[in-house]
Amino acid sequence: MLDMMSKIIDIMSNEFYFPITILFGVTSMLPRERFAWVWVTALVVVFGTYFTVVGIQQSQATPSFVARMGTLAIALGSLGIIAGVTHLIIRLGNARHEAAVPDERDHLIEWRAASVAYYVLMAGMVLVGCVMPFGNSTWNMVHMALLTIAIAEIAHHGMIVLGYRRGWHA
Repeated sequence: MLDMMSKIIDIMSNEFYFPITILFGVTSMLPRERFAWVWVTALVVVFGTYFTVVGIQQSQATPSFVARMGTLAIALGSLGIIAGVTHLIIRLGNARHEAAVPDERDHLIEWRAASVAYYVLMAGMVLVGCVMPFGNSTWNMVHMALLTIAIAEIAHHGMIVLGYRRGWHA
């Protein structure tokens, strides 16, 4: 029975990449790929929650400056804590991998991911800086800029995951 459960967990962790198995090193991923998976998941969850809360706040009444800043601080603080804890767990769990110098493949994957994320970020910032000032409030521009940064980060780390899963040329 225990052997069968072990096989099921192995299959599920290889098929679906559960965040817990990713974070604690049950899979055979490199630390950079593991962090990219966790970071993409964290960005989607935290910013999805943030924009849902902002939408609810704005639909009920105009929130105060303190309420808006508090919501933003909670979202960004959560991301900071997730990043720090993830790096700590990966470093403690995989000391031999973390100390390894990135090779050419790592550099190419990072270069490609950064290149895609750059274009995503620039397209969004052109919208925020050139189109939105003529008819939107300051907070709408702040939220759009934040959404653009989040999408660029998701694109960046998503491309890192694809680079490790399919090769840097994918």
